[in-house]
Amino acid sequence: MHKFERFIIYPLLIMALFYSLAGHQITTIAEEVIDKLVVREISVVNENGNEVVSIDNSKGGGRVMTFNKDGDLGVGMQTLKTGGNIRILNKEGEQAVAFFSDGKRGLVQTFHKGGTAGTNMLTDEEGGTIATLNKEGDVGTAMSTDSTYRGIWSYYENGSLATSMASAYGIAMIGTYYRNEQEGSFMLTQGKTSEITIDNKEEIRLIDLKITEDGHGSMSIYDKNGGNPVFYGHDKE
Repeated sequence: MHKFERFIIYPLLIMALFYSLAGHQITTIAEEVIDKLVVREISVVNENGNEVVSIDNSKGGGRVMTFNKDGDLGVGMQTLKTGGNIRILNKEGEQAVAFFSDGKRGLVQTFHKGGTAGTNMLTDEEGGTIATLNKEGDVGTAMSTDSTYRGIWSYYENGSLATSMASAYGIAMIGTYYRNEQEGSFMLTQGKTSEITIDNKEEIRLIDLKITEDGHGSMSIYDKNGGNPVFYGHDKE
């Protein structure tokens, strides 16, 4: 090997050895497990420098937020003094799903495009309730349960009650209603008896079917004014 070649080859070998050792050291450090990391805030950015994850603290507790590649908030999670919440947003930045808790109640909400609630589900110390709403915020259906009462309701588009089904204290009931919420038909079962009644819009009873206490069946039919009843059955009592 000529003298001038040594000046080229030896420095290259030394540099190669240095980089191999340095690379091994960096790999070792990257794989090291840290038992505890104490910071006030962590921010993760993508290859464009936009923040995609943020972990920090607020007045009530900890907070975690994730963002899309353009920096728009997608998910937010926060702990408060008495509970916490999780919010999921759509691409327009509007709430799509939300979870809340205040220590005594839990609430789950889903939202229409535009931000109005579409579904509410609430659980508290008494029981649970589920309500569905249209995009204008009017309740369409509702279901509720507590220690003594269970019920399902549906509503007309104007918000008035349309149907109801409920049970409480050993009584089961189903009702249908006119748009003015005047009862149209009603079915009730209690103990050994059952009864179905049909009324007109003027609250006048037109038909009454029932099972009597002694087990007989009966039916009474009235004219449009509620008079002149015609009775079919074994016992009028």
